[in-house]
Amino acid sequence: MNLIGEHIDYNDGFVLPMGIERYCAIAAGPAAGKFARVCSTNAEDEATISLSDSQRHLTPGHWSNYVSGVVHSCCEIPGMRPGGFNALVMSSVPIGGGLSSSASLEVAVATLIEAMTGVSLDPKSKALLCQQAEHKYAGVPCGIMDQFASVMCQADHLMLLDCSSQTVRQIPFVDPR
Repeated sequence: MNLIGEHIDYNDGFVLPMGIERYCAIAAGPAAGKFARVCSTNAEDEATISLSDSQRHLTPGHWSNYVSGVVHSCCEIPGMRPGGFNALVMSSVPIGGGLSSSASLEVAVATLIEAMTGVSLDPKSKALLCQQAEHKYAGVPCGIMDQFASVMCQADHLMLLDCSSQTVRQIPFVDPR
């Protein structure tokens, strides 16, 4: 959730988001072949994503483009190409509610690929990979705030993000009682 700086991230300003008690979780297991089959309880829909052809099965405006973008962006990094898998996505982040539902999905997918391949990205690289996946695959020219917040927000803290330098400072935010 953003407290200060709406529409400032893509203008290289300062933003001040904070994490809230919402989640996006993915359960997955291996599957034969070179495809990822992803189901979403929120969309009550599923998609099959080719792990070898980055443009196959892209549907304009479909939620699976966010997943496909992250999967294929990870595949470009040495050691981060997963084998076939089946996955189920469940999220309590409202879609279209201005609470970074696409970024939370992207970060959950990147975290899944890290777990599946044993290769970890540093937080900044993970956020930027997710942002670029959203640009390239979903066609959304978003700034960096949502992905940085989804990766780096900490409980009981505000996250001050300088979007120009891409530096983050955690600011304690607790009830003094």
